[in-house]
Amino acid sequence: MPRMLADWPILLALSTTAWTCAKPAPSRTSEARLPPGYTSTRTGGVHDFDYFAGGWTTKQRRLKARGVGSNDWEEFPATLCMSLYLGGVATVDELYFPTKGWSGLWQQAFYYDDRGWETNWTADFTRSDPATTCEGGRPRRR
Repeated sequence: MPRMLADWPILLALSTTAWTCAKPAPSRTSEARLPPGYTSTRTGGVHDFDYFAGGWTTKQRRLKARGVGSNDWEEFPATLCMSLYLGGVATVDELYFPTKGWSGLWQQAFYYDDRGWETNWTADFTRSDPATTCEGGRPRRR
């Protein structure tokens, strides 16, 4: 039986904090618990992902059958509009799938007991003109 983190076919999650893989000398107890070569020192800023704001057309790929070791993928288009909120501290990526009639915001992931995580969805993005792709910060329904 799969454990589902979310049941909507929605994909993107962005962080407003970038992390470095430089190897610093541990200075605190919590720092000493990190794997070698990593640090919890914040190196990014609130606007690190501003480049993603606007409109995008995408090609989505999704496994036709989950949890059975399938390599049979389904491909379909989607439109994504990303909007900044709270001065850039938060972002919302809304996808619309015109051939499916779906839309949404949340990540989908599956873990099968003792078999690990299954990658079951990928997407390729191409920048588009938000004036034609988005309406009020949301994907235009056609």
